[in-house]
Order: sequence, then C-alpha cells, then structure tokens
Amino acid sequence: MVDGGRTVQGRRWLRGPDGLVQRTRWLFCGSALLSLALTLPGALTGGSPEAVVLVLTGSVALSAVWVRRYRRARVTPVDDVSEALAALLVTAAVPVPAMASGFAFASLWSRALYGTAHRALLHTLLLAAGLVGSLALWPHVPGHTGPAQAAPLLASLPLALVILFVARHLAVHLFAREQAQGRQEALAALGTRLLSVTGTEEIYEAAWTATAAVCRTTPGLRALTVQPTPGLLVVRGTAGPFAVTPQALPRDALPHDLPQELPGADDEGVPVAAHAAGLLDAAADETCRWLALPIAGVEGWMLLGAPRQVPDEAVVAVRTVMAQVALALRSADARDELVRAARTDPLTGLPNRAAFMEALEEAVGRLPSGASFAVLFCDLHGFKAVNDALGHAAGDALLREVAERFRRDVRAGDLCARLGGDEFAVLLRSRPHDDPVVFGESVRGVGERLVTGVAAPVTLPGGTGRVAVSIGVAVGTAGAGLPGADELLRRADDAMYRAKAGGKGRVESTELRAGRAVVGQPVVA
Repeated sequence: MVDGGRTVQGRRWLRGPDGLVQRTRWLFCGSALLSLALTLPGALTGGSPEAVVLVLTGSVALSAVWVRRYRRARVTPVDDVSEALAALLVTAAVPVPAMASGFAFASLWSRALYGTAHRALLHTLLLAAGLVGSLALWPHVPGHTGPAQAAPLLASLPLALVILFVARHLAVHLFAREQAQGRQEALAALGTRLLSVTGTEEIYEAAWTATAAVCRTTPGLRALTVQPTPGLLVVRGTAGPFAVTPQALPRDALPHDLPQELPGADDEGVPVAAHAAGLLDAAADETCRWLALPIAGVEGWMLLGAPRQVPDEAVVAVRTVMAQVALALRSADARDELVRAARTDPLTGLPNRAAFMEALEEAVGRLPSGASFAVLFCDLHGFKAVNDALGHAAGDALLREVAERFRRDVRAGDLCARLGGDEFAVLLRSRPHDDPVVFGESVRGVGERLVTGVAAPVTLPGGTGRVAVSIGVAVGTAGAGLPGADELLRRADDAMYRAKAGGKGRVESTELRAGRAVVGQPVVA
C-alpha cells in the first residue's frame, strides 16, 4: 500500500498540479532542480574531496529548500537565509564561481512566485550577497589555487534584478488571472445553485457560500454580514481570515441613513466608521480598509475588508453575488405569488378547490390513525335571486361577506374554502385528547354557527340581501378502510342534498365507519 501510494504521488509530481499558479510554480521549481543537476557534473569534475562534499551538501540543502517551498506554497525568512547560505557553500566549492549563475537565476524565477515583491527583492539581495561572499571563501577551499575568477560572476549579478522584475510581473498577472478565474467559478456555481433553489434561506446560504469562495480566491479579503438591532450591529456570519470572530459592532459604525438597496455600478461601498474599523482590525489581526454594501432583501449589510484597500474586482464580484440574489429572491417571490394565486379564490381570498382537496388528501393520508376529521359541504340558498335582483357587484359583495362570516365562525386552525359559485367547504380536524363525542359536538357547533351567521341580513350595494345555507357533513376517522378525498367530498355533497331537501338552514351528517356511510340525524338551526 505504501509503495502504491508513493507511486501515485510520483505520478502526480511528474504530471504537475492543477491551477495556473501552482502549475507554474511546479515548472519553475523543476527548472531550478534541473539547472542544479546540470551544474553538478562540471562542479564535481577535478575537485578535491572536500570541495565535492561541499558541493553535494550545498546542493542537497538547495534542493530541500526549493522542494519545501513548493510543497508548502509559501516561503519564510528562514528559507531565504538558508538558500543564500547553501548557494554560498556551492559557489565557494565549484571550480569557477560563475558556474553558480545557472541554478541561482533559475531559483530567482521560482522564488518570485511566492510572497510579496518586497520579500522577493530581499531574497534577491540575500542570494547576491551569498554569491559575492563565496568569492572570499573560494581560495580557502582545498584544491583551489590563486584568487577566484570574480569578474564573470559579478558581471552577471545585475541580471538578477532584471529577472526579478520580469518574474514578478509574470507572477502578478498569474495571481490576478487565477484569482479572477476563482471568482468567476464562484459566481458560475452560484448561478447554477440558484436555478435549483427557491427558498429564501437556501438562496442566502448559496450567496454566502459564493462570498466565502470570493474571499478564498482574493488574498486578504474578509467579509461579514451584519444586521441592525437597537444600539448594535450583530454579526451573523464571517468569511476570510479572522484571528477572532467578532460578535457585534456599534450601531454608529454605519450611517443610520445608509440606503438599503443594491449599489449602482459605480458605487464602491460606504466606508465603515474609524472606531468600528479599529474593532474589525483587531479581529482580523491586520489593519484593513472596510467598506459596507447593502444586502438584497433584508435589513443588513455586507462588510468587506482588505489590507490597504478592498480590490475593485472583489467589490464587483460581491455586488454580482448580491445582484444574483436579488434576482433569485424576486423570482422566488413571483413563484410564491403564482402558487398562492393558483391555490386562492380571487374573489373571497379563501383557498380554492385545489387547495382544499390537497388539505383533505393530507388529512386522509397523514393524520395519525384514530384521529377524527369532518368535511362540511355548504351550499347557499337564495344567492341567485340576490344576484339577479341587485346585480353582479352585489352578488360578489355577498360572497365576500359570506366568506368573512365563515372565517369568523369556524375554529382556529380549521380550513375554509370556496369550491366555486355559491358552494363552500370546511375541513375540521380533531385536536389532541378529543374523543369522538367531543369532536362530534365541535362539528355540530361549527355547523350551527355557520347556519346562524349566514342567515343574518347583508347590506349590499342597492339593497339588503338574505341567504341561507345547507350543510352536509361527512365525519371520518383516519386509518385503514377510509375512502379517498374525492369520495369524502362526494359523501358530504350527498349529505348536503339531503339537508337541502329538508328545507333551508339544515345540517345533515354522514359518519364513515370502516368504509360504510352511516346517516346521522339532521340538525336544524
């Protein structure tokens, strides 16, 4: 297993890593190692045993520093000093000091892809000092005679600054390109994710994931979401490097009149107050510039911070995240509105037949076994006469008033619906600890209240309207043998027709037992 793992790692080393920057680092590290290897034959030829030991020791040390730097993807001052000392050792031992220029300059290319430009310049000066210092040691190495040939080596040193300038220029563009690619991938992933989610919480979660990805691909970038409370801005989430997670900021960290809307294309954000920025700097363990951008759809803001200044590219990326979120929230609202419209009667605002049947199917299939429920099918008497005498506007007003009385007279948690025309329905569910007798009395009470409430006169445009209601009730118990929702509604409809045949303002019930319908006694209001 170990040998197999080593083989895989070896293949990965030969193939190179993923990512533009890391692959370039791999290439330059390999080039430095190859340059050193090509230098060794000439460096070892004709040298004394002591010189050979010095060359090999220094070469191993150089190789270790380069490989360690590549594998850790970062560099420390100790690495730079160690490399300069190892280069001094090798250069002092080779037959001609100028032979070190090949691997030294290859090392400069590799080192330029790590850290800051200031640190890269310091490394170049350290390496040059090591090469120059080797000239003083060269005559003291056994096997060397006469002074070192310093001119060729010294003449090549100015080239190190040229290499540094070109390599850092390349590095900056590589970093920028990889960071831009990372931000684009984060935004693309967000767009794909938002296509499959509709809930508000899921949308914000996807947005925060994208923001965290933008922070990872933008060195030094931090992000916080804050929401206002009396006297404080409470931190809801953080992304990026923080030494300590901040919990809250003073409310005056941001202007109280900060607009709660998406920034425009030329808006770079609002600066955070200096005293609050100091608190954020302490949490980040670094002095940063902090900006605030509003979050779409909620009362809150995104705070962005980075050393010196927040990169424009990062601000644009976060603004793009917010724009996508705003669009997704609008789409989710539109979808919810369509769903509500598809399930709501536009005249009365009650659930429509589709919504009622869905709730009834859920009661049939999901209520605990033994739980009771009742379906009330309600039909108005006299509605057509009022509609014909006073007009459609009065008829519509009458239906709205009847719907309001239904809402008033049922129990909390019961479902009223308009099935269509002058037909309404009510779904009642038993409550915990209700036995059949208690539930039956509740159903009877609701029916009586509906009959009484609907019978009261209604003031309408053009006159007064009076209607009555006949109610058919199907009472059932959840469990095996219970008919489906359509059959339940049909049996309640049948009971309504029996009530209607007996006169206005009556309630007729049907109890369902193991699939059988048992006709109950009528209730006359």
